[in-house]
Amino acid sequence: MFPLFLLSALGLVVSFAIHLSSFIPGRIVEMGQVWPMHVLIFPLFLIMIHRTNKDSTSGKQGSFPPADAPRWMSLLITVLFIYALVNFAMLLVHTYNGGPRRRDGKYVQQNHGRVIKEITETEYNQLRAWEARGFSGHWMLFYSAPMAAFYAFWRRQKQPTP
Repeated sequence: MFPLFLLSALGLVVSFAIHLSSFIPGRIVEMGQVWPMHVLIFPLFLIMIHRTNKDSTSGKQGSFPPADAPRWMSLLITVLFIYALVNFAMLLVHTYNGGPRRRDGKYVQQNHGRVIKEITETEYNQLRAWEARGFSGHWMLFYSAPMAAFYAFWRRQKQPTP
């Protein structure tokens, strides 16, 4: 379980770095370069769910976060959950008309392949930053949950059995 804990913790740190970089003007994250962050969440989450459902050593089968996860990790998950909701609402407000794209050498905002309007390079970069913020805000939450669970599972494995 310790390698899975480390992988989840690394995912949390990288997603936090991506998220922070989206606030720096001129430092636009190319979503095509960080898509593995999105994909890696799924196996970690599936393993966590499977292990949480079959684990009955805590007396609360299927409890989440595990009762023996450190309190600060449980608090982090709660804070990131609230932040993800607020961040997602802000993403919807800013990208209501669609996402930023380059088309025929122009910057446009498009929705489901339909060009909504032409936008400036500054608007294009701002919308790209909001896209990166939207994804990375969720990644932080979805990496913190397995991190806490795998840490608790690992601690249980280390404890001597009575």
